[in-house]
Amino acid sequence: MKGFQATTRLCGNVYLNAVQDAITPTIRSLMIKGTIAITGWAVATVEINYELSYCIKHKWR
Repeated sequence: MKGFQATTRLCGNVYLNAVQDAITPTIRSLMIKGTIAITGWAVATVEINYELSYCIKHKWR
């Protein structure tokens, strides 16, 4: 029975490693895309704030 348990555990580890290897690039990709999206939102927010302050200071006097 010990041999069967060891084999089952080994197969389970192999499958788990295969799943982790398959998922890891996807998670990294999502993290990178999320970082890019957050950076984009931050830049857009700064740009909008700059434009509004410019309009208030120069155009709407």
